[in-house]
Amino acid sequence: MIRNNNANHPWLSLDDKQLLQTASLWRRDLQTGNEDYTLAAALLFGKYETISNILPYYKTDALVRINDTDRYDD
Repeated sequence: MIRNNNANHPWLSLDDKQLLQTASLWRRDLQTGNEDYTLAAALLFGKYETISNILPYYKTDALVRINDTDRYDD
């Protein structure tokens, strides 16, 4: 998708880990020194089980547009 929008985008020359670091999806914890995925990476790429283990209070709601297609109805 990046290539389709900008064939000269700097992310195209990065490997997977460098891309995740640049997008702030992989970071080093300054207190422990451990490197791992960020919460944003888990929310973007994680399966439901992974997300619910990290954030047990997180739930996905259904969004329905009935009357006003520019806004969500409850």
